[in-house]
Amino acid sequence: MIAYLKSQSMRNNLVFTYIPEDNSSGSEPPEVTERKLRNHLEEKLKIAKETAGVMRFERVLRSPSHPVHGKVRNIIAKLTFFKDRELVRKQ
Repeated sequence: MIAYLKSQSMRNNLVFTYIPEDNSSGSEPPEVTERKLRNHLEEKLKIAKETAGVMRFERVLRSPSHPVHGKVRNIIAKLTFFKDRELVRKQ
């Protein structure tokens, strides 16, 4: 039952790779990570700035939890609305 609940909660997550990270002062703040993700959506995925600007995220974080020198951690994002998630996923 717990495995089912965990998989259901993770199914709306999207993972983004190779987005540069600033961990010079420890771990990158979530606000900075979200801003970088929005920029990535606009520049690389060609989603309109207005659309990317109004997408709502439940959470945006880097994984794994501790930065590793010389490596860029993935961004895991959970979008609030399924429609937004599908728009990003199909790009």
